[in-house]
Amino acid sequence: MGRDRPRRSRGGRERRTVREPVPGLSSVLVEDRLVGGECSYWACMPSKALLRPVEVADAAAHLPGVSARLDPAGVFARRDRVINGLDDTSQVTWALNTGIDVVRGYGRLAGERAVAVSRPDGSARTLTARHTVVVDTGSCPAVPDVPGLRAALPWTSRDVTTMSELPSRVVILGGGVVACEAATWLHGLGAEVTVVHRGERLLARNEPFAGALVAEELRGSGVRLCPGRSMLSVAAARPAQRTACTGGPVRGRPRRRAPRACSSPPLTTVHQPLRRMAKEASRTLFGSEESGKAAQRIELATHLVERQSTAPPTER
Repeated sequence: MGRDRPRRSRGGRERRTVREPVPGLSSVLVEDRLVGGECSYWACMPSKALLRPVEVADAAAHLPGVSARLDPAGVFARRDRVINGLDDTSQVTWALNTGIDVVRGYGRLAGERAVAVSRPDGSARTLTARHTVVVDTGSCPAVPDVPGLRAALPWTSRDVTTMSELPSRVVILGGGVVACEAATWLHGLGAEVTVVHRGERLLARNEPFAGALVAEELRGSGVRLCPGRSMLSVAAARPAQRTACTGGPVRGRPRRRAPRACSSPPLTTVHQPLRRMAKEASRTLFGSEESGKAAQRIELATHLVERQSTAPPTER
């Protein structure tokens, strides 16, 4: 039998399992972008690399005698190191050293155990498996069918996690995990952020109190929340862009902002209310915050909630 080895894979989940080759058998990965996928380059890893500096600066702001200032260029440079500059050489090397071949191109099922691969240079080939084909395509961002939105060239979750310049004002469409995280680091780095979401609360797939606590922290930090609204149209006009929603227009005019000093006012992050939930739950159930393994399990569960990325594509 082969050994199961954890491996980052394309898609919304952070870790999947890749079975190392069984002696006498062979395997091949077909990938049209980067080996390692969404988590390694556009989701889990870059988002946490952007959130961490904001969290550290916020902690400094709450400690008397300590202050911190976020430098967006420096934050982006560190993020680039985390995602290897969108270079998957190390991932490909791992696969080859493990005995897994890598084929660049877009694969589609072409028959029983057959995969047709369209290569970047326009050529094509067909791979035929002796035993089985595993379809593990993961996910990709979706742009809602809103009049004018595509023409305005909106950012998707991939764009916001790999951005190299900080916009002065941002409208985020959606109220899921990705939207809340993006609102946190964008506002923390100095952008003015408005979150428009059609639901009545944030993080609709989580417990209601989780969304309420995150909303409280975001509002307290200066993020504008617009619940119960749907985007009707987007019109790009110079020097301003206008987004029409069911609850009224949301306007944004570009202007330059200096990096935010974290000593006043203090920044907030999505992590704070979730960690507070863990502490309150442990006090209620076990009488104190230091209640051994039971309290640690609650904290661990809280971190899992932080990492969850289950919002529908239109809310990412």
